[in-house]
Amino acid sequence: MDQGLANLGAISIEYGQFEQSLAPSRQAADLYRDLAESDPSLYLRRLAGVLQNRVVALGRLQRLAEAPTWELVVVLRRLATADPAQYTPALARGLYNLAVAGVLSQELDAAAASVAEAIELYTPLARRGPTEYKAELRAARRLARRLRLLLWAKPSA
Repeated sequence: MDQGLANLGAISIEYGQFEQSLAPSRQAADLYRDLAESDPSLYLRRLAGVLQNRVVALGRLQRLAEAPTWELVVVLRRLATADPAQYTPALARGLYNLAVAGVLSQELDAAAASVAEAIELYTPLARRGPTEYKAELRAARRLARRLRLLLWAKPSA
């Protein structure tokens, strides 16, 4: 049942049916959350996959602020600790998405911290890895520059 819901959500995203993916991916996330508590080695990565699908779908629907981006980053941190080679790129992407969500919700300080960490992770990946990491590093650096300007222009409290 749990894998079927996850698959239904993923297939809906693959066919551009982002709104239709939300209910099954939410249900699958709820199930995997519970299962990951009892057996993280088996279910934590599945939870990450379902959460990632929700972030993608909500992002495509221009509703990134509603996405479980923070939870995804928490899960990816745990996975990257156990297997850095496998999960560091996903963690960097998650942190970048968290920064974008922070900008959208006007949480600029938190966004700046997230994008700074994303840059820290992307830098060695871009040095030794595929072109995709170089592009993602450039995007993160652009966002960091924008955030510096926004923070500089922000009135003091």
